Amino acid sequence: MGNDKLRTIPVKDTDAPEFAKVARKVSWPEKDADKPSQFWPAMSGFNIGSGTDVDISYLESTRTEPSNGFDRHLNTEELFVCLAGEYVMPMAPCRKPDDPDDEPRIEDLIAFRVRAGDAYVLKPNVWHNGGWPTREAGSMRYIMVLSGHRAGEGHQGRVDHIMKTLPEGQQVIPDVLA
Repeated sequence: MGNDKLRTIPVKDTDAPEFAKVARKVSWPEKDADKPSQFWPAMSGFNIGSGTDVDISYLESTRTEPSNGFDRHLNTEELFVCLAGEYVMPMAPCRKPDDPDDEPRIEDLIAFRVRAGDAYVLKPNVWHNGGWPTREAGSMRYIMVLSGHRAGEGHQGRVDHIMKTLPEGQQVIPDVLA
């Protein structure tokens, strides 16, 4: 190259012992082939400074059946990153954010299409569930980075996390999958 100030540096794989001195590898869980959807809450975590711990949760899904389960996080946002596939996720603002007994309502839900490579931050107090892969994709994988799936003194034994089912046994599915 002709530049006497240019030096090369070695390149090693993440399996090299030197990697463990500078980083911690995260392993993806192995999916049970008999289950159409699997969610691993807080499969790994880290501290972002100032005592703030965040969790990495992971979902793989080929789910096609209707759902009635929704959750919301009272005070924290959630970062979603679609790793593979494409999915539709139902979302709705919580009508009574200060009421831990508030329930999601079908008439408020809208499903949004999320594609591989998309990332978004879900605001606090938004009802949502894991979503469904689109027919075209057939499957999807995403990670979530948040602080509310750890066990603690929160609602239902979780920190900042409330889970509810739709009233009167109602279920939903996005119109593109019906």
